[in-house]
Amino acid sequence: MGADMLVAVISYKKPKRMKPGEWGSEFHKRVARVLKACKEGKFMGDAEGVEGYYDAVYGDPEKPIHFENPNEEVKAEFLKVIADFDACINYRDTTTLNYPERFILLSGGQSFGDAPTDSYTTIEKFANLPLSLLKKGGFD
Repeated sequence: MGADMLVAVISYKKPKRMKPGEWGSEFHKRVARVLKACKEGKFMGDAEGVEGYYDAVYGDPEKPIHFENPNEEVKAEFLKVIADFDACINYRDTTTLNYPERFILLSGGQSFGDAPTDSYTTIEKFANLPLSLLKKGGFD
C-alpha cells in the first residue's frame, strides 16, 4: 500500500501598487469580496457551478443532489467554506509563496486515503466554489 502526494493550491495576481508586507491584508480583502458576493447570492444563477462544486467536493455523480431549500442551504455551506478559508492563511500547515506578480497559498502532504492536512481540505473546498464567486476576489 502506498501513499499519494496531494497539494491544494489557489492564487491571485497581485495588484501592481501593492507594497511589500501588504499581502496578508490583500488576501483578506479578496476573501471579503467573495464573502460579500456569496451573501448577495451572486452565484445563484451558476447552477452548473453549484452542482460541480458538490460533485467535486462531496459528490457521487451517480446520485443527484437534492436540497429542501437549495438557495439557503447552498449559501450556508458556501459561507462556512469562505470563513474557514479566510482563517486558514494562519494555519501552521499552509505555505504562502509571495512572488512579484502572484500570491500563492498551498497545503498538502502524503495521503493514505484521507486528506493530509485540515488546510488541504479547506483550500480545496474554496477552490471548488463556483467560478462566478472566485472571480469576485480575483482568485484562480
